Amino acid sequence: MSNTPGVVLAVKPDGTTTAQTATGASKYQAILDEHWKNAEPKGKPLETKLFFGPESTAIAAVGTGKISEALSEIEKADKTRKIVGSGAKALKEHISHNREVLVDTVWSSHAAAVGATVSTFNYSLKTKKEAVEKRIPISYKPLSDQPVQLSIEKANGKLIGLDWSTGLVFGQAQNLARELMESPANLMTPTLFCERITKEFQGIKNVEIQAHDKSWAEAKKMNSFLSVARGTTEPCKFLEIHYKGASGGAGEFKPTVALVGKGITFDSGGISIKGGAGMKLMRADMGGAATVTSAGWAIAKLGIPIDMLICTPLTENMPSGHATKPGDIIYAMNGKSIEVDNTDAEGRLVLADALYYASSVYKPKTVIGSYIFSFFNCLHWHK
Repeated sequence: MSNTPGVVLAVKPDGTTTAQTATGASKYQAILDEHWKNAEPKGKPLETKLFFGPESTAIAAVGTGKISEALSEIEKADKTRKIVGSGAKALKEHISHNREVLVDTVWSSHAAAVGATVSTFNYSLKTKKEAVEKRIPISYKPLSDQPVQLSIEKANGKLIGLDWSTGLVFGQAQNLARELMESPANLMTPTLFCERITKEFQGIKNVEIQAHDKSWAEAKKMNSFLSVARGTTEPCKFLEIHYKGASGGAGEFKPTVALVGKGITFDSGGISIKGGAGMKLMRADMGGAATVTSAGWAIAKLGIPIDMLICTPLTENMPSGHATKPGDIIYAMNGKSIEVDNTDAEGRLVLADALYYASSVYKPKTVIGSYIFSFFNCLHWHK
């Protein structure tokens, strides 16, 4: 089996590649010169063509389209991500899984790494043959001699260069969130979600994780959150993550930012049950929790100098003889009463307690919520 790498190249309408200064670029340009003249259309945006050179080298040539000099830094990065993603996806279908792929970083090595990582995401639980199981995943490396650092983020006065390595982390975080959301509900229960996230954070500095149980939530009087969990036999969890990137783990934890994500690991609608069509997709109703924990993983992995809190209330929303019913009155952690008109609007209930807990106990300057909501009003708040 050949170990010659595959290559992703961004090609301008005139047939020249954007990787002119990269090591070995002239070799790939020669292959392009041979094949591009017969390619139609030439350089159309994201038009992807596959060529094969010496030693079965697979080259994915992706059109850039007309390049405007007025493109902003963000637009260049976005264009790079799409170009590389298109090429990486094309190569994935045509080369063996034990090969390396070199990537033209175009205008941003960070965005190129994101594009390559995200575009080749694949999630499948289908039984595989032994030979397929033993395949080594495709690895991606930048073609450029030097990382391109067009994008710079500033945090607490420190400059953070965005390069190939940061792009890989960004892409891996996105893929983690996608995998969590794609997992069937029986394989991503509140307990299993907490175990998976704890495993992902292992080895990362300045991180503390607590998976609180039902008794803890009861002690905190999180009755709004617990009202949703009443219908299921699956134990609920309240996942709390402390990242001490600014303080380095020293002193009292005083986060400046809190991320709160809705974590309904399966949403049947409860007593106000949903229709059967498409209900299986409600395994992804914990998308908010998947998003904030994956984002937190990336922030901690990169060592961003902030102190951050992550809270995710996790439960299923199921019908049963113990489930909350339309018309029930419950009292949230903040002492306010809530009348439930429709149990299929459970997201507001779990977030009510989670948002209050994060804001009242830790008093961060910024609270960011991530969730999926139904488009109807279902709750009345009473003072």
